[in-house]
Amino acid sequence: MQTTLSSRHNFRVRSYEADNHNNLKISSVFNFMQVAAGLNADKLGFGYEQLTEKGFFWVLSRVILQWKGNVRFDEEIVIETFPKGVEKLFALRDFNIFSADGKNIGKATTAWLLMELKTLRPVLLRNDSFELPKADIEPAIAEVPGKIDEPEAKTFIAERKAVYSDIDVNQHVNNAKYLEYVFDALSAEMRSQLTNFQLQINYLREVKLGETFRIYYGKIINQQTRHYLEALNESGQKIFQCSIISE
Repeated sequence: MQTTLSSRHNFRVRSYEADNHNNLKISSVFNFMQVAAGLNADKLGFGYEQLTEKGFFWVLSRVILQWKGNVRFDEEIVIETFPKGVEKLFALRDFNIFSADGKNIGKATTAWLLMELKTLRPVLLRNDSFELPKADIEPAIAEVPGKIDEPEAKTFIAERKAVYSDIDVNQHVNNAKYLEYVFDALSAEMRSQLTNFQLQINYLREVKLGETFRIYYGKIINQQTRHYLEALNESGQKIFQCSIISE
């Protein structure tokens, strides 16, 4: 088993990473995963600075997170991450998330696009142009994040504007900020019900400083209730889609 392609990273929950109920925010989980992914990519030779020198950069496109954690302020979590290979244009990366006592409290699978700095277009991930390793480790989540089905009816629930604190080094809204938008838009009752759940978010377009967008909510009820949120920019184009299934 190629354990050298995986790495583990410890994070202690600080006060601003917890919510008003003293629970770790999901946006903070996404920040932790982003840090862990960057450290692992650096270790394997395709991190931020290494890619920039070659004229490329990573863009997170899709995430599935299965969460059953109850992590509190000042507690520690451990995130294991490793590359899972390539599916069409996507580089896949998985995560296992553990409490300090070793209990598995979350799993995630992510799909990334390799973009060219000059053209801002995705690069085909072929071995002859850009080789990515694949860890011989059991996937955290077997499926590859796909498209998200939409409900027929959606209701406007919020309008947001991208402000200074939302923007990251790539000059657009950071991926974890979208989770803040999602959880801000949900009612307090809905948030209180989200303890064990599966969340998928697909990032469709970037949002830059000063841009305004509108968030809509819908629901699909079959065997389980699925909450659906999407954001549209001023041109009516989708920025992100998010699906949450509570267990």
